[in-house]
Amino acid sequence: MSFAALALWLGGALSLTSTANEPWRYRAEFQADTQLLRVQVCTPSATVPLVLRALDRPALEHLQIGSDWQLDERRWQIRHTGGACGGYAVDLGRLADRRSSGHGYRVGADLLTWPDAWLWWPASRSVEAVIEFELPDGWQISTPWPQPDPLRSEFRLGGWPRDWPGLVALGHFDRRLLEGSAEGVRLAMLGNIERGRRDELARWVTHLAELLEPVGGLPLPQAQVLIVPMNRGNGPVPWGQVHRAGFGGVHFFVNPQHSLQDFVDDWTGAHEFSHLLHPYLGRRGRWLSEGLASYYQNVLRARSGDLSEFEAWERLLAGFGRGRRDASGGTALLEVARQMQQRRAFMRVYWSGAAWWLQRDVELRLQLGTANGLDALLRRFAMTRLPANRTWSPQEFAAELDRLAGVSVFVPALAPAESELQFPNVAPLLQRLGLISDRSGELRRLDDEAELTALRQAIMASSGRPATGS
Repeated sequence: MSFAALALWLGGALSLTSTANEPWRYRAEFQADTQLLRVQVCTPSATVPLVLRALDRPALEHLQIGSDWQLDERRWQIRHTGGACGGYAVDLGRLADRRSSGHGYRVGADLLTWPDAWLWWPASRSVEAVIEFELPDGWQISTPWPQPDPLRSEFRLGGWPRDWPGLVALGHFDRRLLEGSAEGVRLAMLGNIERGRRDELARWVTHLAELLEPVGGLPLPQAQVLIVPMNRGNGPVPWGQVHRAGFGGVHFFVNPQHSLQDFVDDWTGAHEFSHLLHPYLGRRGRWLSEGLASYYQNVLRARSGDLSEFEAWERLLAGFGRGRRDASGGTALLEVARQMQQRRAFMRVYWSGAAWWLQRDVELRLQLGTANGLDALLRRFAMTRLPANRTWSPQEFAAELDRLAGVSVFVPALAPAESELQFPNVAPLLQRLGLISDRSGELRRLDDEAELTALRQAIMASSGRPATGS
């Protein structure tokens, strides 16, 4: 999305017409020597009380205020008694030294922080704000918040649920504004990664954005992408995640010594970028969101030429096998999804969802034509509904997809899937698609004489673009 389009979106989303609705102004000055962040907050008028509230308990622990503030620890709230402007401070170095989620970490000389530990919001949830950072020479900042001008460290706060998580990084890291299919990606590479590796990682992230081209490209005006080096875990990307605050952030914790081809061959990047295609669906919708990402991590890589058609189907069927073997069988999928972390039932949730999306993709193509599958539908959804600054229920998401498709494919299949006690029986569909597997479920060959051969080939059809790592 162009800068002009982003400015127009922000202007429409944040248009303010009266003093009561004007944004509060935050000015945050970071001091490199002390690593203290001093925040000055001003309301639009002296008649508007300056009352701030924290979102998480660590903010109380790290807060530094003067006698012109009244602290209400029970309500996690501070009230300024000295006018429309007041200041507080937070030691970000101390925050990072906690080395824990909800506080922060040091990544080399850079700081990675949870803003809930230092950002005090206007107590009224209807109030929006603008925060501008003043940084020492050579310092950069990366946030997921809307940034109208990529060359200014000024961000919009508000317009999404405040409890949606995000990460904010400060340091001397390599920050890049990507172009082409990756326009809108604000990439930050933290820590001590050598320049040649950083260039390769930037190519990898650009490639991940290119994977989304069949579904309309990057569906957000802008997206934070953080690359954080780590020296543990398996593979090039031991961990990836998507956070939803602001326009959203994609975070990769990587082993940077791996080659570019290793990153291209890894599934994690495609999986996390696929999460940008849907709204936040809550715990009830985990099987839908993780299923969509698990389905598309294979489909999109086949489209780009990173995987052959056989390899993509092979990996999808291998995932189905892991889902079938999950020990959570006998419990309804909805309940398993709600307790996925506690039950460690990731395979059942991810791959039951992937099977459901495959079934819906096939059904769409059967009703609307081979070329009119899930891609076109998600493209239309992104154009009209993303970014989605609220939680969508699975029922809402399914109903909107049906409305956009003009056929009832998603809603009728939702409740039966949620109540399913076992992994769905997809064997008959796989047979019709010409996916011939052995008794263990491992794919052995593609049958090009099968009933739905053309449809199967269309799902994984390559764009003909050479793979980035080649």
